[in-house]
Amino acid sequence: LIITVPASRQTAQESHPVVNASMLQTYDIRTNSHVSRQALARTNATTLKVGPDGSHIVTPDVTHISVSHDGKWMATVDTWRPYKRDMQALHHGDSGSSHPSEGFQETFLKFWRWNSSSNLWELVTRIDGPHFCDKGSVRVLDVAVRAYSAEFATIGSDAVLRFWCPSTRQRSGLKSDNPEEPMETWKCRRAIDLKPYIDVGMADSLGAASMDFSQDGSVLAICLGSQTCLNSGLAILIDAQNCSVRYSRVGLYKGMPCAVAFVGCNLVIASREAVSIWDTVDDIARAIKLPGSGSVSVKQPRLLAVSSETNTFAVSVECLQNNQHSKNRRMLRSSVQVYDILTLALLSETTLGHHPVALLSAMHSSDYIVVDVAANVQRIGRLDQSYQSNSHSRDLGSHINSGLRNLFGEHVRGKSQDPQHITTDSDNQNLQKELASVFSDAPPFVMPPASMIFRSVVDALSS
Repeated sequence: LIITVPASRQTAQESHPVVNASMLQTYDIRTNSHVSRQALARTNATTLKVGPDGSHIVTPDVTHISVSHDGKWMATVDTWRPYKRDMQALHHGDSGSSHPSEGFQETFLKFWRWNSSSNLWELVTRIDGPHFCDKGSVRVLDVAVRAYSAEFATIGSDAVLRFWCPSTRQRSGLKSDNPEEPMETWKCRRAIDLKPYIDVGMADSLGAASMDFSQDGSVLAICLGSQTCLNSGLAILIDAQNCSVRYSRVGLYKGMPCAVAFVGCNLVIASREAVSIWDTVDDIARAIKLPGSGSVSVKQPRLLAVSSETNTFAVSVECLQNNQHSKNRRMLRSSVQVYDILTLALLSETTLGHHPVALLSAMHSSDYIVVDVAANVQRIGRLDQSYQSNSHSRDLGSHINSGLRNLFGEHVRGKSQDPQHITTDSDNQNLQKELASVFSDAPPFVMPPASMIFRSVVDALSS
């Protein structure tokens, strides 16, 4: 698991805590141990953290991170705003600007390449202000990576979509550290202005945008949202190769889009109001109204994750419920619901102890991973057996060791009598290898909890 985390908790001049994610944390979920930590923003160790006036210098915030499917490239977006009081001198006498720092921000789009020798990401290209207007750089609303290709797409609040691809950099007279690897840089391959589709001509007018590539990388779907947009619930399909708009439709969802993802030909669109599933081939839209949708008090963005192997999707749900200790107070309850994309049936619901900040699907498994504000990594339990993946990690049941039959009772004994469950010496050797991978050779202080080890053993014996 790779996730951006803050370097430290800082306090702003207004005495409000500021937690900006500027570090890249690599974490091993299976062993529940730390792997590596790397700086992604301006975090030089020799830089003073306190300004001349005694105020803390706040680090930039990494708002987006995306990794290519082959694991060789990573794109990050970090932003930084100065303190309001530091910008008052530039807006002296301007009574109409209540927030002088909102007109100035630093936005960097960075492309990193994985270095297998150092096991770190090395910066290849930094692009200052990838999206901009007359006043300066604007926010980057979303980043998407194209499958089977080293290409990323970004969309900003200027309603401009940009495709980024690597190109060979020629620098005469400069020797490369690795002659076998050509020197590369990233550039904008194509830009598409989407302002005509939202019926606004003002720059920095797009409030929200979410996009995702199809599984084969041929189509890019974008959902746009703006307070002044007349075309609500807008979704656009773009040919990723020719960078041309193929189809657009309005009224697919309500409210601002929070996340979108492809599952086959179905586009799952999550907004604060509901979750919509759009069949892009038959042009049929369905919707699910979630608990707590439309509540004024619930303003957190909705998280979405999909699993193409099981044809399911998971969404975060937050709703207000009565407090057991106080009848006059209501508390916010967070949960993750998993739905089947074909029948829209609710498969499972897991209540969380803290507010979730990240939700993603586990590879080669039907599980989902949740990270909450308390830095807890939780794995949402497996679904029904019919929804499980057919990967090698879930087929360990074919290598059951009959020597453990007394431990699990009649259920395992019944399986051992089945001819297709009879084990051989080679099967026992394979089982020993699989069990060795469960316990590994790690020292005791980095071993996972006993419950996780027990679950891994049960997975190997209960299929």
